[in-house]
Amino acid sequence: MEHNGVHPNSVTILSCLKVCCTEGSIALGRKLHLQTILEGFEIDLCIGNSLVNMYAKCGCLFDACEVFEELPVHDVVSWTTLVTGYAEHGFYNEALDCFAQIEIKGLHPNAVTFSCGLRACANLGLLDKGKEMHTKIIEQGIQDFLVENTLMDMYTKCGALEEAREIFNEMSGRDVISWNTLIAGYVENGYDDEALDCFQKMQIEGLIPDAVTLVCCLKACGNIGDLEKGQVIHAELARRGLLERKNVGNALICMYFKVGSLSKATETLKNIAIQNVVSWNTLIYGCAEGGYGEEALRCFKEI
Repeated sequence: MEHNGVHPNSVTILSCLKVCCTEGSIALGRKLHLQTILEGFEIDLCIGNSLVNMYAKCGCLFDACEVFEELPVHDVVSWTTLVTGYAEHGFYNEALDCFAQIEIKGLHPNAVTFSCGLRACANLGLLDKGKEMHTKIIEQGIQDFLVENTLMDMYTKCGALEEAREIFNEMSGRDVISWNTLIAGYVENGYDDEALDCFQKMQIEGLIPDAVTLVCCLKACGNIGDLEKGQVIHAELARRGLLERKNVGNALICMYFKVGSLSKATETLKNIAIQNVVSWNTLIYGCAEGGYGEEALRCFKEI
């Protein structure tokens, strides 16, 4: 377009900014930002929000805030974009500060805003704040799959498993993420039998567990010393070609050690495609904890 002397319009800029978000291309994003100024598009709220989103997605939160401050007006999309950027990069307190500003400005948070706010509450362990958001979600009549899953995640991470289960039971439909959230919550809070029970029920409902589900269940098997179930899950991972996933091998090694099978743990390490320092650390730690000091030192030398 540029080579042929054709000037981009707002649709061109918006489309290219979306690509920058997907590809994480901050250099091209900055060039497009300059283009918006040259073409006089910087006062367009939609483009302004897209620029904030592009900078936030690329991890340039200072730039995102600068563009945000320069916008002539701020709508709920502007604020939500900033809240999302903070939440996605671990700035949870800042995300909640922005969330509070939305309400101060008299705007109504949408499903995405609530989802990011709940994620912040979950990671900060702010159960009361999360419950407050839950009340507002009900008051606004928001019924959204993403929000329901995030609510469950917030409650499980804050140790409120009864509330999480209540939301789960009331959901009109459940996907793999819904089940994973509940299973992970049970494992993280020491309810390993309940996690494995959910694993069975999930399959009865016809859903296919993914790598996340199976890794959580491996942790549960290790915690309760169920070698038989752990081996069944190992076989399922192998059958579906999931053994090469980043955390799967490490989870298998850890499970075998917890159930007291040093030989299986060692065999698993030798067979996994990606051996990293975490894999070896898991093996060394397991050897040391199980009283196999010489084996631990041998593994240390192998690293």
